[in-house]
Formats: sequence, structure tokens, C-alpha cells
Amino acid sequence: MKEGAIVPSFFEIFMELEDTLKNITNTLLEDYPELFLIELKIKGHEGGQRVKVIVDGEPSVNIDDCAEISRKLGFQIEEQELIADKFVLEVTSPGIDHPLQLPRQYYKNVGRNVRIKTEDGNEFEGELKWAEKDELKVIESKSKKELNLNLKEIKQTNVLVSFN
Repeated sequence: MKEGAIVPSFFEIFMELEDTLKNITNTLLEDYPELFLIELKIKGHEGGQRVKVIVDGEPSVNIDDCAEISRKLGFQIEEQELIADKFVLEVTSPGIDHPLQLPRQYYKNVGRNVRIKTEDGNEFEGELKWAEKDELKVIESKSKKELNLNLKEIKQTNVLVSFN
């Protein structure tokens, strides 16, 4: 190594790997226009690393989609030798308890009941009536009041499960 050269930190290498895997995953998802990446996280664990990829879809993502994406992403990781040690790759859907994170998730859940926590500490439930770009409209359950929100105002949104 050249004297005076800046050695990247473990954190920088880790973040670069995460970005690389996100780019590869998004490229793979181009073959599945109904699917989209929500989250990709890498965590160290005993004997290697765990790569968790959360994918959603319109109208939904199924286990076959997850398995196919996992095979293709795993192949890319190995072929490009992106992770030297053993690794565990998990490709999954967000699950019912996973909060909405992307505008595209709000669009697909229009008509469903949601629980919203706002950045200013308020919390309410209501029907998601409309979502476009970073804006949404919710009819609050108790007051029946129409609320217009910007996604920047929202700390967390969860879809409520209905067994009706």
C-alpha cells in the first residue's frame, strides 16, 4: 500500500457492499416489474454474514418470487466474490407487521385500514383513501375527519389486519 494512502474503514467497506448488493438486486428486479426492493441489510453473525432482502410487489410477492430472486442474487454474490466468508441470504416479503416505507407501498394499500404515528407524536387509525407521490389522504376512524398528510410528517405506518 502506498504511503499516505487512505485505508477505507470497515464501516465504509460494509456500506459499499450494501450499496453494491442493492444495485444488483434492483437490476435483477427489472425482470419483475411488479416487484420492488424495500430494504437490504447486512449483519455479521457467527461464521459469516447475513444478508436480508425485503421485497414487495403489486399486488403482492409470493414465495416462488422470493426463491427465484434469492437464487439469482446468491449466484451474483458468489460469481463476483462479493462476500469472502460464508453467508446466509434471506429474501422475503415484508410481512404484515412490517411498516410501510416507500410511496409505492402506500399506493398498493389504498382502501385498507392503517395505524399512523406522526413525527409530532400523534397516533391514529383510519382508512387510507388516496396516495400519490409523497401525499396521502386518510379518513380517521373515530372522528371521520379527512386528514391530508405528507410522508415527511409520518414516523411509521402499519396496515391493520382485518378478519372480516
